Amino acid sequence: MSALPSGCPDENVLLRVALGTSADAELALVEAHLDTCDRCRRTLVAAASEVASPPPRAAASLQHGEQVGRYVVEEILGVGGMGVVYAARDPSLDRRVAIKVMRNPEHEPSGARLRREAQAMAKLAHANVVPVFELGEWNGKLFLAMELVEGQTLEIWRRGKPSPELLVQAFIDAGRGLAAAHAAGVVHRDFKPANVLLGKDGRARVTDFGLARPDGAPLEPRAFSEPMPVELTRTGAMLGTLAYMAPEQLEGKPADARSDQFAWCIGLAEALTGKRPFDGTDAASLHASIARGPRLDGVPTAIRRVLARGLSIDPASRFPSMDALLDALEATQRRRIARWVAGGAIALLGVVMAAVLVSAQKPVASLDAPAVVDASAMRAEPMPADGTIRVTAGVVKRLWIPGLARVAVGDSEISDVSVAGENVLEIVGKRAGHTSVVATSGTETKRWELEVAPAGPTRSTLKLRVGNQEVIDTVGTEKLAIGDPDIADIKPIGERQVLVVGMKAGSTELTIWEVGGGRRQVAIDVAGP
Repeated sequence: MSALPSGCPDENVLLRVALGTSADAELALVEAHLDTCDRCRRTLVAAASEVASPPPRAAASLQHGEQVGRYVVEEILGVGGMGVVYAARDPSLDRRVAIKVMRNPEHEPSGARLRREAQAMAKLAHANVVPVFELGEWNGKLFLAMELVEGQTLEIWRRGKPSPELLVQAFIDAGRGLAAAHAAGVVHRDFKPANVLLGKDGRARVTDFGLARPDGAPLEPRAFSEPMPVELTRTGAMLGTLAYMAPEQLEGKPADARSDQFAWCIGLAEALTGKRPFDGTDAASLHASIARGPRLDGVPTAIRRVLARGLSIDPASRFPSMDALLDALEATQRRRIARWVAGGAIALLGVVMAAVLVSAQKPVASLDAPAVVDASAMRAEPMPADGTIRVTAGVVKRLWIPGLARVAVGDSEISDVSVAGENVLEIVGKRAGHTSVVATSGTETKRWELEVAPAGPTRSTLKLRVGNQEVIDTVGTEKLAIGDPDIADIKPIGERQVLVVGMKAGSTELTIWEVGGGRRQVAIDVAGP
């Protein structure tokens, strides 16, 4: 192997390592040298950011019914740079699992990266980390068997624009998984929303510990053995995904728990605002953007302060631990709730009186959404002749059946059905789905199909001035969340109304969860006084 006079490997050798085309013997020598040479680590980062991307290699997928060890393959779930992930069944325990099979073993004969992933995850027993069941070998390839999480990645879920409250909670859960890894002495090094699985149970689980290694440990042999094409450094992963890498990683320095903290903060800022706090198409431009400081426009003020510290260019200026960051973030949420409670306790009488006066002086705010359904004042409609009843989740509907004596519903979780007065059938949609209603009228029994449509988020706009207040009607208020508490204050008034007060000029978003599963999102524009 050619080398520079200083004893460092030739830059062409480093380029071959970046491309993953170096021979094993050459690779071993380079990696041993990288353990102690910051200069060559930085050169390798730069080389990986400049090389042209080689064409992806085709991967022969396993077919349904094939076996990997004792596991029976059902379907392919995804393909990454290192492995292919399948859903499979473990017949011995009668459970479904996910198995990751090495995709390009010729680039990593020892399977060191997959072994690292298994060893790192096996150390962790935490609700927010995907558990590993087995590391095995099959047809000369290593495979990893782990929990099959039914759901989607945090990256895909956040694109559906969930409320800020739900986003923050999902990231807090994922952060607890990272904190558990750090407590076990493991640094993830590649945290990003795509490496967090959000199950149908709502629980976030951190996965893909393939780049993990002990906290503060130098780069051990085989650390650079996986090919690192430009598409994986600019939009994917090169010792961690470039867009989420801490500045010390961009400089080729060893990462620690504070590097994971930096990546987590980028992910939350991106989820809340739709854009990352730093720009850059390569390591150099990204590092320059980090040096200028994060752009956190659109992040609520209290959360912004937490993220700004976690995104400090100097690791020593960040939080001392992931737990400390999460505790600070949760404290901001508690203070926000306390402000609402304190405000309501101090001026409860004034607020109620103001609400009464507002209601008496002008109509309830119109938000282009269904008004409150007052069941006592509703007139019953005739039962449909086509045999199908259609309602919306969260909405009450009354139907008239002459001689109504008895009623039954197939699935009580989908709709609540009851007799509400003489000849009147009352239906309340509880959640989306299909069921049936059977009603007895005199001596006749008849069956109807019932369709409950999802309520969906009803979007509307409310315009206020500083100091003004409006009352919003809802179908029973269960929970409230507001994007920026400095812009408007909100309080429930009784069971079916919400009072909104303009505090300072600006825009924010109010989310109202209603009884029956409905969710309304209200854009609030507060003009100056």
